[in-house]
Amino acid sequence: MTKEIGHRQPKVAIIREVLNIFVSLIWPAFFGILRFSGSRVFQLGIVVILLLVSLAFGFLKWYFFTYITTEHEISLKRGIFAKKHVHLPFERIQTITRNQPIYFQPFDVFHVTIETSGKSQDKIEFSALTLPQIEHIENLRRRSQTKSAEVIKTLSEQPAIVASYQINDRDLCLFALTSLGSLGTVGAIFLIFSQVQEFLPATLSRQFTAWLNQQNVTIFIGLVMIFIIFGFLLSFFKLYSQYFQFKISRIGQHLAITRGLFTKQNVQLRVSRVQAVHFQQSLLRRLVKLVSVDVLLASSVNNTKGEVKQTSIMPVVRMSSAGEVIQPFLPQYHFINPTNSMNANRALWYRLNMIFWLDIFIASLIWVTYYIIKWAIHFHLTYDLPLLIICTILLIGYSLLASWWQMMDQRIQVDGQYLIVQLSSNFTKHTYYMPREKIQSIATLRSMLLINKQITHLHITVRDGDSARRLTLRYLQEPLVKKINSWIVDVK
Repeated sequence: MTKEIGHRQPKVAIIREVLNIFVSLIWPAFFGILRFSGSRVFQLGIVVILLLVSLAFGFLKWYFFTYITTEHEISLKRGIFAKKHVHLPFERIQTITRNQPIYFQPFDVFHVTIETSGKSQDKIEFSALTLPQIEHIENLRRRSQTKSAEVIKTLSEQPAIVASYQINDRDLCLFALTSLGSLGTVGAIFLIFSQVQEFLPATLSRQFTAWLNQQNVTIFIGLVMIFIIFGFLLSFFKLYSQYFQFKISRIGQHLAITRGLFTKQNVQLRVSRVQAVHFQQSLLRRLVKLVSVDVLLASSVNNTKGEVKQTSIMPVVRMSSAGEVIQPFLPQYHFINPTNSMNANRALWYRLNMIFWLDIFIASLIWVTYYIIKWAIHFHLTYDLPLLIICTILLIGYSLLASWWQMMDQRIQVDGQYLIVQLSSNFTKHTYYMPREKIQSIATLRSMLLINKQITHLHITVRDGDSARRLTLRYLQEPLVKKINSWIVDVK
């Protein structure tokens, strides 16, 4: 067997390396040196120096990054001062993700992430690879993960697409409209605006401040509404462009996912690595009968910014047809709505009673802390008593309503070789479909106050990336929980 000569990435990879280094340097400089320096020449000089440093280190990172592919593994060497060698067998590869930012599209190259067991040290990233290079790696991976009896057929035929689905624009628009991400976007806009104002010329900054001081309440309300609407539109456009032309296909035992308007992304993952299927419905999406579907993997597919821990295989689909749409991609699963509630008698009462007294304890701490501070430093807040009362009522009201919703949504059901768990958190419904062999552990916990009532809490652990996700169901009937425990332990 002959090994290939070490290759470097396309030279356009230097652009990504330079951008990454420059961004990591400019933010500390922005909030540190640049904010407190009044000299524009000095600020410009700092930016130029950072840019030159980024260019130098970006080129060096590209130059000292080489890789080799063989029939069985991909290996690479990287590092400017400390050399690191990584060997990644194709058999262990679980996901291959390629992203194409808008500045890469004219060069027809992609940023590629290859993951195995979900640990950060088992992940390798290429700043830029051409499409033929990526397809070569994917073919070697597919060949290595194909059974020997099927190798000849795989090499001689193009893999067939078994199932395919693309999201329509109407459902995608509803998905973006029902997102609460606009609230965070508005906060980010206010933060950026407050920071940028410090970099404005002193005369312009004083004129703007004087103009604000002259406005009445109506103008201020109008400005706030403009910020909110702008944040909402920005959040809508972000989600819409992120999942634009989202398409999922099943090719043999792999799922291929493509999406994106400006940054195009392609994900390849093995079906056998799916630990659980997760349906998620926020309160707003319940009203429009939409659901988002992702999978928990032994290897999380994180994007370059680490924003997403799970892999979304269906960001939006009609709830009434979700099971039918997803079934061709994961044919071994049965997507039924769980109907069995194993809640013990008076479970709702026990839950609300516990939450109420917990809220009373928290509110008492807030009241006592406020009055101690008020007495110690003579601090006084206008209308403090009405504000404290309103905050206490809101705290208790929200907690009780969320807990009531949680208990109403709680379901657990065994379906053949699968366990179906339905939970609710902050009015968002979560439904998990877990194969028995993928469940990591199961534990029960009984409160001392309910020790004689045959009521218990159930904790189920399933792998999620390089960590685990814990699902908790409360106030269940103990005999039924024992049956589930026996079902998990008694593997036929």
